[in-house]
Amino acid sequence: MMNFSLLMISIIIVLVLLQMGLQIFATIDLVKSHPYREQTEFVLWILVIWLISTIGAILYFIIGRVKHESITETRKPNDWS
Repeated sequence: MMNFSLLMISIIIVLVLLQMGLQIFATIDLVKSHPYREQTEFVLWILVIWLISTIGAILYFIIGRVKHESITETRKPNDWS
């Protein structure tokens, strides 16, 4: 019985770490795209990512993430350093 409990605790710890990693990755991606967003949109996505947990982070990546093409199109070729 003790091994089963240890296994369950290990699985829960791994799942929690994966969830937090996904939320942190989504937050970093959101912060990097911040200059291309309005302030209210930025705050709402932060709330969605952290209050709705894993589903919020997944929703951000599906519908809220700024496409890389649209970010690079706003820069001029000689702006790259």
